[in-house]
Amino acid sequence: MPNIDGLACEIICTNKEADELAATTGYDVRRRFVNARKRLDKGAIAFCTFVKGEIVNIGWVALSAEAKKTLDPLLQKVDFSNNEAYLSGGETIPEYRRKGLAEHNFCRRVQFLREKGVTSMRMAVRVSNIAPQIVALRHGTEIYARTWYTRVLWWKSWKEIPLAQSGHGD
Repeated sequence: MPNIDGLACEIICTNKEADELAATTGYDVRRRFVNARKRLDKGAIAFCTFVKGEIVNIGWVALSAEAKKTLDPLLQKVDFSNNEAYLSGGETIPEYRRKGLAEHNFCRRVQFLREKGVTSMRMAVRVSNIAPQIVALRHGTEIYARTWYTRVLWWKSWKEIPLAQSGHGD
């Protein structure tokens, strides 16, 4: 747990829960994150970290294809019927970066998913986005594929090559 005064964590699964939290704290998470209402409506789960009542970090989990579609446009396959989950949308406001909040949020999401019986978790991270890669690797995850996503107007393409085949693996 990061050593920050006034730190509080909440898991929000529905817009009703977000409404209740807003009523008790006076702060509505959905004001800062534009797509939060839609994501919650479709079943995505928000893991929020607050400092003195203001949200400073958020991470999302999808347990269904419908929820995953709200988190990102990627065509990555996740077998939700086989106890897989999708993690996405981690964000920390600039003033609170490098304080361990993203790692704490990641650990909370993993623990939550393990308690739900999830056996495999997937996420997509840009090669240039080093911070989430470091957090994930620190906790025993492995990079299993290199992918390419192309979108031109309405046409989309997703290509996933396992690392063993791409020449980047061990």
